[in-house]
Amino acid sequence: MYDQIIFGLTAVASFVTAVILVWLFAKTREIPKLLWSLSFLVLGLSTALISIDGLSVLSQPLVAPVDSLIPGFLGAGLLMYFRKNWGFLFLIYVIPVFCVLFALSFVFGSLAAPYVMLVHFPGGLIIFILPIYKAVTKKLSITSLLVGVGGLLIGIGGLALASISMNVPILPASLVLEILAPLFLSMTLLFAVGLLATPGWGLKSKWN
Repeated sequence: MYDQIIFGLTAVASFVTAVILVWLFAKTREIPKLLWSLSFLVLGLSTALISIDGLSVLSQPLVAPVDSLIPGFLGAGLLMYFRKNWGFLFLIYVIPVFCVLFALSFVFGSLAAPYVMLVHFPGGLIIFILPIYKAVTKKLSITSLLVGVGGLLIGIGGLALASISMNVPILPASLVLEILAPLFLSMTLLFAVGLLATPGWGLKSKWN
């Protein structure tokens, strides 16, 4: 019951953040904010399903490829603020890879799950490294570090999710079950606060 509540809170936080980002997108027409809103929407749907049906949802073959959109869209949005062309190139990479993984999941089921690392790994690196670089070089507020810490957590969470989907947990199942819910809530709050509170990413824009 405790985990269900935590995942439920994560879903609420994700949906609220997605709505705020859609509102900001409507005002600014900045593509990164739209991508981030879609990422939070996927995160909200995933955690809502886990809250309702438990971690058994993760054994569904389509869950892993769909969840790869979370780091994929977050990473693409961040890159667009760094180098617009790089962000679009990464997005062009993420979408076809997602489509292939989604199709393969119908045929091979959970056997296709390990290949979500094709999106999780580069997306996670972007989310982890880029905000830290921006903060250290004083090109962005120190609040951008929160996104980097969230990137570290999404890397851990992504590996845990993928390993559960493949029925070969990288950590003892009891430990994964114990840390997954607070990990996802912490990650979501770090992303939400870091993105919205950092000038240049949140209310103020440096994209154009």
